[in-house]
Amino acid sequence: MNKLTVVPQGGLCNRLRVMLSALSLSRRNDDLYVRVEWAKNAECLAEFGELFEPFSDSHFSITPRRWWHVPSMRSNLHLPTLWRRLSYDKQLTYFRPHEDRPIEEYLSQHRIVYVSTGYALCGYSPQTVQELRPRRELQERIDGIVGTFSEKMIGVHVRRTDNIQSQNTSTDEAFFAAMDRELEAEPYAMFFLATDDGALKSRMMARYPGHVLIQHTPHVRRDTLEGMEEAVVDLWCLSKTEKILGSYYSSFSETAAELGGIPLEVVGQKLVFASNNQHKLDEVRSILGNRIEILSLADIGCHDDIPETADTLEGNAEQKARYVYERYGMDCFADDTGLEVEALGGGPGVHTARYAYPDRHDPEANTQKLLAELKNKSTRKARFRTVIALIEKGKCRFFEGIVNGEIASEKRGTHGFGYDPVFIPEDTGLTFAELGVDVKNDISHRARAVRKLAEYING
Repeated sequence: MNKLTVVPQGGLCNRLRVMLSALSLSRRNDDLYVRVEWAKNAECLAEFGELFEPFSDSHFSITPRRWWHVPSMRSNLHLPTLWRRLSYDKQLTYFRPHEDRPIEEYLSQHRIVYVSTGYALCGYSPQTVQELRPRRELQERIDGIVGTFSEKMIGVHVRRTDNIQSQNTSTDEAFFAAMDRELEAEPYAMFFLATDDGALKSRMMARYPGHVLIQHTPHVRRDTLEGMEEAVVDLWCLSKTEKILGSYYSSFSETAAELGGIPLEVVGQKLVFASNNQHKLDEVRSILGNRIEILSLADIGCHDDIPETADTLEGNAEQKARYVYERYGMDCFADDTGLEVEALGGGPGVHTARYAYPDRHDPEANTQKLLAELKNKSTRKARFRTVIALIEKGKCRFFEGIVNGEIASEKRGTHGFGYDPVFIPEDTGLTFAELGVDVKNDISHRARAVRKLAEYING
């Protein structure tokens, strides 16, 4: 039987993700035994068993971390790595699955593997998440608080202390604005508040008297066992609300929403759309609404000629989004759209924007070239396909939107841009340019991709 030792790193929720993914991995592979070694240290001053009920899987266990499984660093002279070489075929320290090969590839090539990471090794199901159960005495505290919840209960998680990204993005003012919106929509709404900022907790309770419920305990530090117990209670109480107003770059907010299967609104979140095309910006902003601020390239001071050298729509979209993420340090999404015409073998495809001239974008010349090349073709079937690549915390996700239709024999309509005057979506009889902006925003390829992006962002 192959063996995998996993050492979760980071705080409570990062560790829980690693642990749940390791559990899922053990269940997918009958010939794999997985041991999770959980450290009790300043980042999480509690053993797993001091907070949660044990799992009973025969190929999976959680034990205290042993000294030779400490991640190697300069302070320990990298001695653990040298020691582990005697026992392991492969060591993956500070493993980042989204930037490396899948863990399954390593397991297929090595019999005994060591991994230290703060990231999930693989996906896991909602059912696996529900198997995570706090210890009985903690569950009783959770039940006591949840039993006082009103019908309209909204979770609020404000992350502060050392999380600079959260402080800069999910500001106090942004939380107040989000809570004000909720009360404007439902005056009887209540908030369950979890935060590591005692002063802010007092401000919120004073600002919203009678609307804020908290866990009445003195500890907010996570370097005590009591503080870790309170963190678990807060986490599960948040998961029992209707939705969560959470903090940017906070695994605690994300895990609470994951536990409850409820929406997470990241307060004050800003996303860069890698474009300065005002038509696209207006379309995207109208679909995403005002829950998230969309910044253009100009808004962040990016005036670079971002490369688009990939040979697929997916490749171009990811290339643009990652360029912004790596140089400006902001989550970003980018799109690439291709007009795929059956009679042209799927062309112009990835060359849609520079169809007429490889070195520049000329919408009128593009349209005229397309009409000329289809002049004597027996079929005018075509489809627009948009791919959006979202780079979020370094990880890329794709969202696709497709509209089938055909190419008109001449330009029609005055609205829209690009190929809109010649593309007729199926079942409409009108070109995008004749349908108008509002209708196009409802049915277009980009609108469909953006809606999928919006569903992901809104949980």
